[in-house]
Amino acid sequence: MIDERQVGKRKLNYEQAEAGAKRFLKRVGFPDMSVISYNEADNLLSLNFVHKEGEVLVYPQTLTVKVALDNGSIVGLQAADYVFNFHETVKGTPKLSEAQARKYVSPHLKIQKTNLAYIYGEDTKEALCYEFLGTIGKDQYRVFINVQNGNEEYVEKITKADISSI
Repeated sequence: MIDERQVGKRKLNYEQAEAGAKRFLKRVGFPDMSVISYNEADNLLSLNFVHKEGEVLVYPQTLTVKVALDNGSIVGLQAADYVFNFHETVKGTPKLSEAQARKYVSPHLKIQKTNLAYIYGEDTKEALCYEFLGTIGKDQYRVFINVQNGNEEYVEKITKADISSI
């Protein structure tokens, strides 16, 4: 879905736009979504969401909502990843505690937040992981550690605008 209308002068802040996007998602049948990142350009806020099942972020089920910051209207929705990667339920339970998994993360990473997350690892297989959000110097990272064996499944360097208060 896209509405390519001309967006006027910014009148809304981030919190107002996020709240409007969440109301829209709930109304159109995408409940239990959490913001994982955002980007703002040309008075449009693009919010990237993942499905949240209990306390687990299900990264294969992502979607993006674009909110016009002039009046809060939804001008875009991209939900193909959510639809094509739908999971009935997250598989597995952690064998490692969060503290045990943390030992597999570089000691240089200053961890700011930890979540349980379901992802496709670099080998394209599904994996339940601990997601560690943090910084090394001025750079921000997401590090995914497998809850079963401590393997590092994926590392992502992110820009400051991309990190969100999940």
